[in-house]
Order: sequence, then structure tokens, then C-alpha cells
Amino acid sequence: MNITDQEVYHGIVCQKIIKQVEGLGYNSGVKFLSGTSKNSLIIETQAGEQVGLYVKYTKKNYSPWAFSFHREHQEEIKILNELCVEALVAFVCGRDGIPLITYDELKNLLDENFEDSERVSISRKPNGNYWLKGRDGNLKKSVTTSDLGKKIYSKLIKN
Repeated sequence: MNITDQEVYHGIVCQKIIKQVEGLGYNSGVKFLSGTSKNSLIIETQAGEQVGLYVKYTKKNYSPWAFSFHREHQEEIKILNELCVEALVAFVCGRDGIPLITYDELKNLLDENFEDSERVSISRKPNGNYWLKGRDGNLKKSVTTSDLGKKIYSKLIKN
């Protein structure tokens, strides 16, 4: 049985999530479930509440990074957001880091009008934060590598 790149990058995201949420004091346990496709995961709390996580990745190790979103990707993320407490999107930027955004932040980058293909670009200066731009806008603030744990932690303790 071969190990796919998708499985490797999902494993990295899960490992980073576990370390960061435990570091923030969350120790109630979570389960990682298969999502609605090979691109997504569902994080489930012991109370049974779910956070959807859509993972995009690139093997490129240096800024800038570009991530394509086909219509079906955006539709899947929207469905995850409707099925779960929230949908989040993780961008694995090679070996550099994993910026994470909420569904609302994604909609600032790519609006509700799903094109056949749209793109999110991410840039980062050495040791800096991530800046995200999309076809329909950009984020007003940067994203840090610690946002991965913080955003998921806030969803887990809120529920």
C-alpha cells in the first residue's frame, strides 16, 4: 500500500494541531475523521461537535505560494461549513508552515460567486507572518503559524 502526498500532508496538519491545542491547554481529546473528500478532515470533540478542515498543500518550500480552488473545492468547503460548527482551510506551504483561515476569511479572498478556477496566493518574508490574497480580495491582517492551534482551540472550547 502506497502512502500518498495527501496522507503525508494531512498527517503533518493533524500533528501540528494536536501539539498546538495541547500547548494551549486543551486536553479533552479530539478525533480526526475522514471528511467529505480526500482533501478534508473533520475534527470531533468528545461532546460530538465537529469542525471541518480542508487541507491544501504545495511542495514548494519558499514564498510566494499559490493554491488553486476549483469550483468543486469551494462547494465542498461551503458544505463543510454548513455541516460542521465551522469550516477552516489549512494551507501547507512546503516545509515552511501552515497558515489557517476561517471560512469567513476565505470568503474575503474568494467570494460566494464560485468561478471554475480561482487562486489564493500566500507570501511571507523570512521569519514573518503570512499574507494572503485572492481573486476577490485580501486579508487585512497577517496569519501566524500559531493561528493553526489558536483558531481550532477557540472552536473546540467554544462548543
